[in-house]
Amino acid sequence: MKSITFIIALFVSALVNAQTTFDVDLNVNDARGNLVISQPTAFLFPELVVDDSVVVGDGCTTQTNAASSNELCRTTAGTATEAVINVATSPLTTLNLSLVGSTANGFSLLPVFDTNSTVNLNNQVIPLTGSIERNIDATVIVDDLTAVTAGPVVLQYTVTATFL
Repeated sequence: MKSITFIIALFVSALVNAQTTFDVDLNVNDARGNLVISQPTAFLFPELVVDDSVVVGDGCTTQTNAASSNELCRTTAGTATEAVINVATSPLTTLNLSLVGSTANGFSLLPVFDTNSTVNLNNQVIPLTGSIERNIDATVIVDDLTAVTAGPVVLQYTVTATFL
């Protein structure tokens, strides 16, 4: 009789339990798509002259008018541009900005953020909202003289703004 009572007690105690589900309230701010990047004015480079004195590595830059820096455009340097990053809203966060150039027809475009910009956002934590402007300089260099041909060459650059 004791063993039957013990088995019944185990069976009943195994059936007695409590379970409760709790709600978790979240407030979600969907910030996807709140970064818009624009270029108010394009880079402008003069006609690049490739003659017998040009060697691989020679370039034309927007950073200086010095002839020694502008073997491909000795009379006039290129004109810089800027990237405007519009942020609709964002919590206190880190915004990382990066640039990538391209290569075509024996030339490479090497864009850089102007080190004299008043706003330096790379990997900095700030509350973000409104418009952020970053000046961009670039150098076009010859990287393959055998691929150079007369005529128009299209080079591209990509500005990436990423929340980290």
